[in-house]
Amino acid sequence: MLYIYAVFRAVTKTGHGTGQGSLRHIVFLNTLFLSKLFLSPFFCFFGSSYIDFIRVFCCIYQNADTVVVLSESRREFCSAIAPNACVAVVPNAVPLRSPLLRKRDGAFDIAFLGRLVPVKGVDDLVCGFSQLIKRRPSLKSRLYIAGSGSEEGFLRRKCAALGIADCVSFLGWLDPETCNELLEKVDVVVLPSHAEEFGTVLIEAMSAGTPVVATKVGGIEAVVEDGVEGILVNAEAPEEIASALERLHDDVSFWESCSRASQEKVAAQFNEDVFFAKMVALYRGDGGGE
Repeated sequence: MLYIYAVFRAVTKTGHGTGQGSLRHIVFLNTLFLSKLFLSPFFCFFGSSYIDFIRVFCCIYQNADTVVVLSESRREFCSAIAPNACVAVVPNAVPLRSPLLRKRDGAFDIAFLGRLVPVKGVDDLVCGFSQLIKRRPSLKSRLYIAGSGSEEGFLRRKCAALGIADCVSFLGWLDPETCNELLEKVDVVVLPSHAEEFGTVLIEAMSAGTPVVATKVGGIEAVVEDGVEGILVNAEAPEEIASALERLHDDVSFWESCSRASQEKVAAQFNEDVFFAKMVALYRGDGGGE
């Protein structure tokens, strides 16, 4: 029997963000690992050292027929700790939808969807949005922050201190339907992460024809081409976020081009048909990963 270990989240329908999905698939990985290798030390590896942790996963990778990861950066990590492992890249995917002809209206709304924790860089977005408002005081713009986490209180206080609380809406976690409605409503989705394995929210936004602003970290550059589907910025650079938002606001033809290109890329590379075809090929032993 062919064993395929899905190291990170594949496609789940648990609402936006990746935290819940990632946990589910790591548990799935652990179950397969235990059923095949029967290594009792795994039960207590969370109390072990980092070296022990790496050894456990090295054992997983090298005993699996295929290790499935989301991005080239994760493939490099797996290959570094388990040189003999067979690692395939199968990116996340979203359902294919009919193309949307997106048009800009008078407002310029921005959204972040994900966990409100330091690594997501939402503080950088809040500061960048504040700079945008200061540069363009007459701009009709609202920032929607969808998600929850340890930084929510801090972010609310930050918005108040910057004088933008009236322009920021904290929405909490959204169900998939409401999430899609928000993605189709806003003009830009921002993912300002300091580290990111893939950034599923990016392809969700792109599928809706919404241009994105994202940081040059992890697997994001394999999802978004700078100047094509949106704009890439350096991590922890609020001023770059402000400038990227300003460009997408001012250059409507560029915004429309990004909207079209986003939908085309998702249809070609990140739709569920492509994902399942690759996974079926892996199960059959025909390859399938990039």
